[in-house]
Amino acid sequence: MAIGKRKKEGHYLIVVYGLSQEFVEVITVIDTSKRLGKIIKNKVESKRWVKL
Repeated sequence: MAIGKRKKEGHYLIVVYGLSQEFVEVITVIDTSKRLGKIIKNKVESKRWVKL
């Protein structure tokens, strides 16, 4: 997962991706203005994302 700030203050882009020997596969992209901690907490609690 990669998280970066956008030019617009308070906005973030979250990119979830997988790696293989041949390519990078983008799984999902989230453009958000919500608090990052809240998004991550909700995804983990709902088991949509798993801590590794």
